[in-house]
Amino acid sequence: VGQRFEMLPARAGKGRGTGVDQGHRFRAGIVALGIALGGDPGQETVTLINTGATAVSLEGWQLLDAMHNRYAIPSLPAPLPAGGITTIPLPRHSIQLSNRGGEIRLLSRDGSVAHLVSYSRDQAAEQGITLTF
Repeated sequence: VGQRFEMLPARAGKGRGTGVDQGHRFRAGIVALGIALGGDPGQETVTLINTGATAVSLEGWQLLDAMHNRYAIPSLPAPLPAGGITTIPLPRHSIQLSNRGGEIRLLSRDGSVAHLVSYSRDQAAEQGITLTF
């Protein structure tokens, strides 16, 4: 299954997530979490955006959940372009989007936190929706 890129105007914004810029020439962050109906971890997603002015390769990047489970972002067919977004399906037995609330970290290639988002129990209770940050 290939990844789909969409183009959005490049911009930095603040939502319920917090961003940490580690001196990268670009900014990549989590913009949405797709919570599956019935809490099926095989149907959950994380959507990433590159808010920087240049394309970024996500090779070697990972997602980390509150239970310290890691998921290596699969190789994309090309670098994520400036303003581009991609949705990463989360396989079973990878990171978990807990229905008790939690947080997801986007780790850069060197292991530093590029972005962190958190969500509440009330937000997670609405299954089958996409939470945006």
